[in-house]
Amino acid sequence: MFFYMKELGINLDIEKGDRLFTVKFSQGFDDIWLVRQNVAIEDLHLQEEEVAEAKWASEAEIREMAETGDFIPFNYFDLLFDMVKSSIALKKASADDADELLALQKEVFMPLYKKYKDHETSPVTQTKEKFSARFKRGDYYKIFFEGMLAGSVHVYEKSPGLMKLHIINILEKYHNKGIAQEAMKRLELMYRRRMHGSLIRSLLKSGTAICMKRWGISVPERPKTSTKT
Repeated sequence: MFFYMKELGINLDIEKGDRLFTVKFSQGFDDIWLVRQNVAIEDLHLQEEEVAEAKWASEAEIREMAETGDFIPFNYFDLLFDMVKSSIALKKASADDADELLALQKEVFMPLYKKYKDHETSPVTQTKEKFSARFKRGDYYKIFFEGMLAGSVHVYEKSPGLMKLHIINILEKYHNKGIAQEAMKRLELMYRRRMHGSLIRSLLKSGTAICMKRWGISVPERPKTSTKT
């Protein structure tokens, strides 16, 4: 799927892109995307009222231009470049990915299934029909680590303005690499404009936190409350 960027006169291949995070401002919000695509400068057709000049530039060059006033000094540079250089990426999945993601889910939960024999509730025994219904209810993402499929995560809108984590799966060989934590942070940033609460907090209220701890994935501790007597 291509998106025509009229300011530059090019077609961006959105299938190669990732929506990284959302920036809110008084008049609305901007979704920040990263698209890795080879484009020749001579193929650009600049919209004069929107773009003065265009060139390829490194991170250091962009930061230097921002300091000298030749580039807009966006306040999210640190976050953006950290994510560009990260080994972790989230790709939006579709119903066409159901077979692959269901197989991944079964692989992740099989050791627990063999141990606890929870035939009625285990994700291992879930049917494809029930699994596929998630794509209609919310958003499913593939989690990649160094270009390899490492897991998946599903979120949905529980009520207007409140996103909730449904399930997150990380393959065993990718444990203890901070992948689940980073995926949660990315989701927080991506759904910022539609959230009143935190996906991390919703995680702590669900059984998912227990499963993640069983698998050696650290999650924040629930805040302790104290009472005075």
